[in-house]
Amino acid sequence: MNLKKDPIVEELAELFEPLNDNSSHVMWVDIQGEVYISPVPVNSGIIKAKAKFQYETLESGNGYVGKKASEDLEYLEKELGYLKRDWAKDATGYIPF
Repeated sequence: MNLKKDPIVEELAELFEPLNDNSSHVMWVDIQGEVYISPVPVNSGIIKAKAKFQYETLESGNGYVGKKASEDLEYLEKELGYLKRDWAKDATGYIPF
């Protein structure tokens, strides 16, 4: 999903759906506008090296990722709103929710 292409909530749902809520994840965006949701801490070095901005950790066991999260349209619309807002204001670095 790329923020330069005016993504829709269904695209974000596709990112969330295959993830396992038994692990914590980080949602981040690279300089090209591509959105990623990566497990923590496995990809933390990659995230720091490539991220334009990243959000605080989506802690495991809270329903923030996975099938249930991918079906929660209110949650996804909120997350997509954050992504679009922060991309539009050219945010960088760590962004707490």
